[in-house]
Amino acid sequence: MVTKKNWFKKYFRGYEKRLDFTRDINPVDIRASRWSAAAGYLFFFIPLIFHDDKKFARFHCNQSFLIFLMSTVLATLLSLIPFVGPILVALVEILCLTLAVRGVVLALRGKAVGIPLIGWITLVSYRFPD
Repeated sequence: MVTKKNWFKKYFRGYEKRLDFTRDINPVDIRASRWSAAAGYLFFFIPLIFHDDKKFARFHCNQSFLIFLMSTVLATLLSLIPFVGPILVALVEILCLTLAVRGVVLALRGKAVGIPLIGWITLVSYRFPD
């Protein structure tokens, strides 16, 4: 019998392995673009300016853009709710800040691991042939 708790454990068990694209990226690209990928979590377009041809930089550019969009859309929608909205907006912003710090740490470590739940979405293409 599948319960909510079992489904939750089944889905999240090994999610980082499913969202880990590090093995698909050339280690030379990773070493060359780690710092610009990490800086991309401040402004998502930085990796596109400095390392447009590196998959690692484009991957982290995509992840930071997803965090930016999630923050903007959820904050806008939640701010429409009276009384509780500002509290929920603050929680969403804390979540997005946490995800951004996680992304910076992963970028500096040379890992390409997606954001939980939405990391599979591709807005900035990084899956182009070599």
